[in-house]
Amino acid sequence: MASDALLRTRQAIQAAGCRPRPEMWGGPTDTGIPVAASCQHSGDQGGPIVIIPKPKG
Repeated sequence: MASDALLRTRQAIQAAGCRPRPEMWGGPTDTGIPVAASCQHSGDQGGPIVIIPKPKG
């Protein structure tokens, strides 16, 4: 199930006159489309994206 943020994003794309592909807008636990990076927002959910695990160096 998609999060509220994903739903709002898809709705904004539609409001702009485009048609989002639902398979490209799954939730963070959807493994249907692999991604290259494992990242998440910082603890307050409003901060910057934090790479998990943190790169060495």
